Amino acid sequence: LNSVEPNPTTNTIKTQELSPLEQANAEKLAKLETEKETKAEAVKKLDFDEIKKLIDESPRTGSSMPILGMQNLNAEAVEYIQKNHKRIAVEKIDPSFAKDLKLKYPDDARAVIDYQAINHILKEHKNLAYEDIANYRELSKQANETLKLKDNQNRPVVASFNQINGFFVVVEQVSNAKNELMLKTMYKARGNYKDSLIYKRTLAKSQNSN
Repeated sequence: LNSVEPNPTTNTIKTQELSPLEQANAEKLAKLETEKETKAEAVKKLDFDEIKKLIDESPRTGSSMPILGMQNLNAEAVEYIQKNHKRIAVEKIDPSFAKDLKLKYPDDARAVIDYQAINHILKEHKNLAYEDIANYRELSKQANETLKLKDNQNRPVVASFNQINGFFVVVEQVSNAKNELMLKTMYKARGNYKDSLIYKRTLAKSQNSN
């Protein structure tokens, strides 16, 4: 029920013009920035032209999709994916976690982001920005609690709740028949996530899915 993905590295989120609470939230995530610099990454750090080239040349599905790398999924990359109607594999996911999600080839499963999810998040959740979306994988793996449930199409969904001082952020990802864990949506709200309606509804669905 509450299995979580392995610990990540992270990108920072927007810190300009933030309230003290939001500043504290950003600082918590920013602390992980040093991990990104010190941990060896299978994918090298790219400049923006290289990022655009990788996104443009990537097949839309399949095992031949290149891995962008979490350190290369920045706000500019998210905006580029959205405005050019692209999709890209961010990283491979942990095989044991992929197996738990019943993905067909767990040793080669990918976390994928596409323009449709970005459009949805920016339209429906206007307190989230490109910077926040770029941070979605780190947020999902740093979550205080991760619930697994089924959507209306009976697909496994992972809902990750991350409490950051006076705010909480929710990341929802859905697995599909393409051996992918797709970003579905994100939420950000004030308060304790355990007191929120979204948590209570998600928990009930999670319990009913088991």
